[in-house]
Amino acid sequence: MECRNKYEAYRKAGYTGGDRNARMLYRKPTVARAINQGIEQLTEQAILNAQDILRHWHEIAIADPGEISQMRRVCCRYCWGFDNHYQWIDESEYDKAAAKAANDSKPPPDQSGGFGFVANDDPNPDCPKCAGEGIEDVFLADTRDLVGPARRLMAGVKKTKFGIEVMTRDQDAALKNLAAFHNLSSSEQDRELRLLEIERVRLSNEKIKAEIENLRNGDSNDTIVVHGALDTPDGERLQV
Repeated sequence: MECRNKYEAYRKAGYTGGDRNARMLYRKPTVARAINQGIEQLTEQAILNAQDILRHWHEIAIADPGEISQMRRVCCRYCWGFDNHYQWIDESEYDKAAAKAANDSKPPPDQSGGFGFVANDDPNPDCPKCAGEGIEDVFLADTRDLVGPARRLMAGVKKTKFGIEVMTRDQDAALKNLAAFHNLSSSEQDRELRLLEIERVRLSNEKIKAEIENLRNGDSNDTIVVHGALDTPDGERLQV
């Protein structure tokens, strides 16, 4: 709950196994339930301050949507088969296809492309079937494994009659909020600088007035010329 990362938490707890052990432990119902209850308690106690809100906006704005969903070009069945023939995943897949063909009174399917098809492999640029373009594949990440900005961007998932819909937070709105915040900060800084400059001018002119008064009191017949007199805050120059 402290680091919001199952692998890091696994190591901090003193375990020495690999990431696979961390995943298995994390997905035990009792462990997952305890973690969720702890997160709910922390959420109820949490009070967001301005910096927290700013960090949330920043994470949403910089998040990479590709960590959540992707449109990929992956290999077709002919890309990596022997002599670019149709490639099967394994013998079990081929046997099922052969049995179906027999039931349909059709010849057995060709197996000269061999076995070992990997569905998410890269396309073969020399494939004569897909011309190196592969086929399109929509990939959705396991949302339990999302961390950092991608986790903040994720708003939920729901099933519709058209399939799975991934919901994300509005990155454009987050950028606008950040822009508005930084512009406001710049304006406030400019205002403070202007006020400081006005105060500096006022103090400088008061000092000059005091020096003039002292000179006049010392010798009223002298002509006094003040060089570099400053503008007063109301825009008028000091007149002597």
